[in-house]
Amino acid sequence: YVQIRSLGDFSVSYQVSGLLKELNNLIDKRRDLRARTMDALHNAGIEIVSPNFMNTRAVGKNQTFIAKDVKPIEPGAVTASPDSLAFDKAEKAESVSNLRAKLAEVEARISDCDAVIAKPPSEQGQIAATNEKEKLLARATRLSDLIARREANISKD
Repeated sequence: YVQIRSLGDFSVSYQVSGLLKELNNLIDKRRDLRARTMDALHNAGIEIVSPNFMNTRAVGKNQTFIAKDVKPIEPGAVTASPDSLAFDKAEKAESVSNLRAKLAEVEARISDCDAVIAKPPSEQGQIAATNEKEKLLARATRLSDLIARREANISKD
């Protein structure tokens, strides 16, 4: 929505607002909103200039200062966004943190299996704990490798 914030002698101050559900795109969406606002105004023939602009040089009566080739930003266009630069590293670090938490859970389950193997309730319990431990050890190895790769990618950035 658009709200008129103030009326000056030579200008009107507006506030353009909207709802953003995913905050990790805040910078990119704010830039996109401003660009689209200017493009929409220029395409409608509305000129936006500084209030002091008229004092800086003489301008013909019908001359405007709207960009000649105003091309709207295509939805879904791939561009290097400030959000992707600002939040990618944080998301990768969060991902590594989540992987470390999963690894800790797997290691705790391996310890539980070790306890059952050391003092088995039955022969079947010992076999089940040994089989479970083998699967968990393989998963711990995969998680450790994945963590190492993600950390290497973060340090490259």
